[in-house]
Amino acid sequence: MPHNLLPFLHQTQARRDKVLSIKLDQISGTSTSSGSSTSIDPKGYLTSLDSAILKSDAEISDIKRARMLFDSLVKSNPKQAPRWIAAARLEEHAGRTAAASLV
Repeated sequence: MPHNLLPFLHQTQARRDKVLSIKLDQISGTSTSSGSSTSIDPKGYLTSLDSAILKSDAEISDIKRARMLFDSLVKSNPKQAPRWIAAARLEEHAGRTAAASLV
């Protein structure tokens, strides 16, 4: 790979990670756009996860696509904890708490 492409690839990966983080924060109800996340009431958070209902085939498709993306991210750099946490959060959002605990 030419060395002049490395900065571009690093920027692309950083942007992808940022967009993914923002999307996951939107799903979970937190916001990091100001650089700091909001505090979450654990009981309320778990209650809202239990009552979450998948609304459409599009949302199911989005979850499947995100799951494939997380698998790729985790396999590409398994030592980055935020990627594992985000994958577990996705499984929680999908209602698969057993799968989330295995991630």
